[in-house]
Amino acid sequence: MPALVGGIVFDLSSSWIEHGGPERWMMALCETIKKLNYHLDPYITTSKDNVFAIGCGCKGEPYSFDILSTIRRLQDMEPSDGDDVDAILRESLDILKENGAPYVLDWANEKKLKQIVEAKDRKVLWHMLKTDKEFMKTFVYDVLPEECRSRYNFGTFVANEVKGSTNADHALLGARVGAICGAIMGQGVGMLFGAAFGAFIGYKASAAANDKLDCKTDESIMDTIRKGTDLVWNRILVPVTPESVMNVQDACCIVSGCTSYGNSETGETRANTTQAEQKMHKLLEKMKPLIYGDRQMVSALWDANKLLSRPNFNTYEQILFVMAGGPPDDQLTGVPDFETGEVTVVCATHNTHDSESRHLYSTESPHWDRGARFYFRLSSPIDTQRVCPPVGWTVESREPGPRLFYQISRPSSVEAVYTLAKDVVSSL
Repeated sequence: MPALVGGIVFDLSSSWIEHGGPERWMMALCETIKKLNYHLDPYITTSKDNVFAIGCGCKGEPYSFDILSTIRRLQDMEPSDGDDVDAILRESLDILKENGAPYVLDWANEKKLKQIVEAKDRKVLWHMLKTDKEFMKTFVYDVLPEECRSRYNFGTFVANEVKGSTNADHALLGARVGAICGAIMGQGVGMLFGAAFGAFIGYKASAAANDKLDCKTDESIMDTIRKGTDLVWNRILVPVTPESVMNVQDACCIVSGCTSYGNSETGETRANTTQAEQKMHKLLEKMKPLIYGDRQMVSALWDANKLLSRPNFNTYEQILFVMAGGPPDDQLTGVPDFETGEVTVVCATHNTHDSESRHLYSTESPHWDRGARFYFRLSSPIDTQRVCPPVGWTVESREPGPRLFYQISRPSSVEAVYTLAKDVVSSL
């Protein structure tokens, strides 16, 4: 039995706002990922199977992202009772000192940071500093103040020397500078110039010292931390890369907290489904500022094609599941030729009418919108001589034969769609 690589492209564009949010649909797709772990026999698993999930509908570039890696990132950032928050802070400081901010403790020492930075912010920043080099670079060079990266100039050094001293101390410093100038330039005019220059230096040192104190207040440190956490949430979506394809068992571990389990007879399933839906809602809320934008579907399909076209998947059975809420918004003219690449493409669009939920079409309907026509043409044909559709499905017998295109109205229909697509792949 050949190994399987299964891909998912999921529409997270603004159309979901009209339908009350995608939580239940995302949960259904998580269940589909779990079932990929048992793609032919529910009692036999293979570690060779792989899966990826691409989300499209971002408000800015990149227009598509890695759903599974993003969920894992958000899960890893969640505070837990076992966290050693002090060790997390120390490791974060070590990372900063080794990557461009060697004097970060001159800006704010560890004791001060422990008092100011909350545990959840410590973990969020620590995780991103460890896993995202671009974030770390931006944080060090654009968020942290200059004094974290280099020693102070002369003016700052003088300010540091007189930090916390009184005006009398500043005057004494000025007098000392004046005396030095007088010794160099001689008596009379030299001493007068030296005294004036010394007073000026004392005054500027006092002002610089006050500025120095101001920039190290708790509020200014917290403001820097807020800028850092804002940067985190603006970068929370993980871009699609070759690492987006992961072992299906690893993917199952990621989505296991987003799906429901339990005994339906005791009502446990309903309670767990509610809990899982709340978890999914919480994850989507963190992504919300960056998703629910335009539907850049064609761009996401090209991202999926790049992953499926990798040479190491040439001998794999390949299936791509596309879940969309409407036609593509991007202006790219061509779409990948999945048929040539022997990829089985399954397309499902969200439909508000239950009557057409389990219907396989052989030809386009004149009543369809542009989106339905696009996804019908994208989907793969099936051989009804080799695949028997599940009970309750209506299959058109007209030439050239039905395609794996569905209009579904309920998340529960996703499993039936997947089951049929799985049978198609296993029959090839």
